[in-house]
Amino acid sequence: GGRSSRPWVACCMLDSAPRFDAASVARLARDRFGLDGTARALFSERDQNFLIDTGNATRVVLKIANAREDPAILEAQQAMLGHLATRVPFTPRVVPAAGGGRLFTLADGEGRSHRAWAVTFLTGAPLADTVHPSAALLASLGRSVARLDNALADFDHPAVHRDFAWDFAHARRTVGERRALISDDFLGRAIDAVCAAFDRWTAPHLGSLRCGVIHNDLNDYNVLVSDVCGPEAVAQAVTGIVDFGDIVASYAVGDLATAIAYAILDAVDPLAQASAVVSAYHAERALDESELGALFGLVAIRLCLSACMAATQMLERPDNSYLGISQQRIRAALPRLAATPFGLAEAVFRNACGMAPVVTSAGVA
Repeated sequence: GGRSSRPWVACCMLDSAPRFDAASVARLARDRFGLDGTARALFSERDQNFLIDTGNATRVVLKIANAREDPAILEAQQAMLGHLATRVPFTPRVVPAAGGGRLFTLADGEGRSHRAWAVTFLTGAPLADTVHPSAALLASLGRSVARLDNALADFDHPAVHRDFAWDFAHARRTVGERRALISDDFLGRAIDAVCAAFDRWTAPHLGSLRCGVIHNDLNDYNVLVSDVCGPEAVAQAVTGIVDFGDIVASYAVGDLATAIAYAILDAVDPLAQASAVVSAYHAERALDESELGALFGLVAIRLCLSACMAATQMLERPDNSYLGISQQRIRAALPRLAATPFGLAEAVFRNACGMAPVVTSAGVA
């Protein structure tokens, strides 16, 4: 675990990112955790994550948080992981330090304080590395997200009730506020079409949606999958869900919406791939009428939100070429979603759940 695909991190957070080298982190792992091994940096933008490998099958990820990170969110992450530890097998476990503490403070060379902690390392490749996910893998994704949501149904923490730009409850408003930053006409037209359909089809359902604490960032780099496949191998399946830094109290169906949004980015037939995820999810955690009515709109608005947040970040950091490159798949996918009638998507999702499609007198356009 440890990779994030968040190119939209606020500029001030990037400027406050930790900058510890591998040698000092290896010493930290030895002194604080009694782990004598090598440290290798894992990709991260606003934080630092290092894989500590002792060479004897013990591997942990040592996480150093941004100086601006709210300590209460770190505590909420640890509480959530502790809650999940006895309920699902595919999330990291918090690793206590040698003295029993789970969160400690580090000073960097610039007078800033960072909080550090460690979790178990999960094996697997990012879902993003699977170009054409199989039906079995999509079903595994749906089941895993449902099991995660079931496990979180009785979890709460004061810190997750926060005003957060990536909260689905604010997504439509945030897209509207930042739409003017999209200079790409092709992308902008797709966002406008999604917003119009969202206002017509999705918004009426929002007030009826179940709420709960969600992971909130099940993008295709935060979902790990087995990297074995083939006629004589075990079918690909989800092996891990990582990076709980965006946890928030929001619409409970938000995790499913995010997972689908990134799983279908390269799909020629997005509804077919999404339906495979929806069907498996529903078998584990039944979706209700409002959730099925809102789901496709939430999938589409999540990608609009990502595009708008990336545009904000590119305006603040035009020197960072990664920000634009990471959005190319979304730019290609959004027009396909915008061209999909939301009413049709709802009918397809209902059919995937064994429910009769509902067609209004206005049709499915």
